[in-house]
Amino acid sequence: MGLAHIYRSATLKEAVPEATLNKISWVKDKVFHTYYQINPDDRYTVTSCTNEWLV
Repeated sequence: MGLAHIYRSATLKEAVPEATLNKISWVKDKVFHTYYQINPDDRYTVTSCTNEWLV
């Protein structure tokens, strides 16, 4: 999942510019929005990607 990788690499840095945080802040919201869809396959996909890229 490209979005999770971008979000993780940008937020793991110690000194992240405010402009960068503003540009990627929507990624977290988009991932959680997809997680709370009615379709169980969407939830499984987001859980799988979260475990692979963010944890």
